[in-house]
Amino acid sequence: MRVLLINPPTGIYLREDRCQAPVRSMIAQGVRPPMDLAYIAATCREATEAECRIRDFPVEGGAWNALEAELQDFRPDILVISTTTPTFERDMEAAERAHRILGDSVTCIGKGAHFAHHDEEALLKHPELDLAVRGESELVIAELVSGKDPTGVPGVSRLESDGRIVRNPDRPPPENLDSLPFPARDLLRNELYPDPETGAPLTPVLTSRGCPGRCIFCPVFLVSGRKLRKRSVGSIIRELESCVRDYGIRSFLFRSDTFTMDRKWVLALCSEIHRAGLDIRWGANSRIDTFDSEMAAAMASAGCHVVSFGVESGDPEILTKIGKDITLEGVNSAVKLCRRNGIMSLLYFVVGFPWDTRESIRRTVRFARSVPADLYEFHAAYPFPGTPMYEMALRDGLFREEDLAKGDYFTPIMNTYSLSSAEVAEERKRAILCTYLSPAFLLRTLGRIRSASQLWHYASFGFIKLATLLGWGGTK
Repeated sequence: MRVLLINPPTGIYLREDRCQAPVRSMIAQGVRPPMDLAYIAATCREATEAECRIRDFPVEGGAWNALEAELQDFRPDILVISTTTPTFERDMEAAERAHRILGDSVTCIGKGAHFAHHDEEALLKHPELDLAVRGESELVIAELVSGKDPTGVPGVSRLESDGRIVRNPDRPPPENLDSLPFPARDLLRNELYPDPETGAPLTPVLTSRGCPGRCIFCPVFLVSGRKLRKRSVGSIIRELESCVRDYGIRSFLFRSDTFTMDRKWVLALCSEIHRAGLDIRWGANSRIDTFDSEMAAAMASAGCHVVSFGVESGDPEILTKIGKDITLEGVNSAVKLCRRNGIMSLLYFVVGFPWDTRESIRRTVRFARSVPADLYEFHAAYPFPGTPMYEMALRDGLFREEDLAKGDYFTPIMNTYSLSSAEVAEERKRAILCTYLSPAFLLRTLGRIRSASQLWHYASFGFIKLATLLGWGGTK
């Protein structure tokens, strides 16, 4: 069985189910390897001895003709398409071209958070897509690759010949994440995914899935549920050792929905990184209220160099309405803990929530500037299907369903109750410029540069992001 797993040539996006964002919108981050596809490939190979290929066409520089050449050369039995809500309509051209070239000999399978809520609409509008996978996809796709009848595979939606959509029962996500094989990094061009600070290859390492949070805008619960499921410390250490030994990778992103949710587990992992003698650098995410001084010290001593925090808004009333149960005072405390331990801090903000006004957004900007963080992201609110914010905004006419494909974190499509989407876009641009061009931020950045090469990486990365923000030269 030959399986081709792709990111279609429809733009460089994070396609990690929870995080569906154009990389051009992210000021502080670069491209990441498609670990979702690498996990699927590894699971298929372990279960079925399938021959797998992964192609990340946007990052590899391939266009639609490159996909067609790959289809002609490899002639896959199964094409797995990783998709997002913003790119879905364009992504389906991959399925259309696959059937045009290979006919009915290929089965086109779509995976992504989009199908948790929009699987029926997707299959009806795009019959070239044979199957849609809901929820976590590794085990589902492995069963399909093994030849199991799709009618008996949980988590699959399909279009019957009589025009009916059949949704098989949901598949519970795997409780034991250690049961998943290490992702197939041998199928990736790891050198294409550099650490923005050093230029060395960077790879994500899955540490946990699921989040008990109730944020109204986040789609994580649609795919991975609200229960926190952690890998064992030993399994993570073995994967880190493999990355260093087999691929020469020493820069990592610990991939989780909230890394610091279990304090005891975090401290144990940091201790084991020490015991294993791993000389690595890594980043992770955290909630403001699950981060403390002992944890910060342990993470720093184990190689952590950056922690990201989802703050979302600098307006306490907005924080309450979006279900983000944190305090702004806690943000300052967490950032100070990072600085005290030599860890960079990255704060995420979102502008354009339904209740946002021009003043509330500017209050958020003033708050961001008052916190001495090292990096900031300002995203535009996006109504991911199936989230409470989607239901509310659709009900109140803040966006049109047909506009989902026209927007993302970079391009707002949703109005607020007092601002148009165009005004939200302008406020987002203003927020980034006001924050990143402030003298205090520039001085903090210059103060942590230790070499000419680091200065080059910062300057070139920053220029590209600024050029994209301002639309210079049509940068994508």
